[in-house]
Amino acid sequence: MRDNEVIVKLLGEGGSKALYGVREQGRWLYSRQIIDTSPSGDDQPEIVESFSDALRLLGRVWAKLRPGYVHPAFRDSFLAAAADLLGREDPTQLAHWRKACTPAASTEEPRITQQLVHASDSWLYAEVDDLEPSETEVEKLRARLRSLGASAEVAERMVPGREK
Repeated sequence: MRDNEVIVKLLGEGGSKALYGVREQGRWLYSRQIIDTSPSGDDQPEIVESFSDALRLLGRVWAKLRPGYVHPAFRDSFLAAAADLLGREDPTQLAHWRKACTPAASTEEPRITQQLVHASDSWLYAEVDDLEPSETEVEKLRARLRSLGASAEVAERMVPGREK
């Protein structure tokens, strides 16, 4: 068994999914399951050699999941890929990726076991915190209500601010 390293751990409402990697002769091999090269390993996971193929293993919505851990050697790559996928559409989620990919982010690798791991690709949930409107959005909604003739009191009741 080679030393598997967690490359990225993504957190979702239904659990987490991880990408594992093994360094071999100056290159990386990637899989969504722990890579077992023992001769008895009949049920081998899909193993890919390129970072872009590794992203494909994570599924189409990987960047929309919360990054729980990003391997220090891959932080720049994940941040660039997340920025490409999220663009300007989701600045809050991109901020999560920036935070996880900074030098100050935890370098402590999550513990892994020798057991094969399976994770679902069906997470399409967002955290409740991310669904709340920003203060700017709240003010825009209140202004729109006032422009339609609602009093400031009614606009305040209809569009409450974020909970602190």
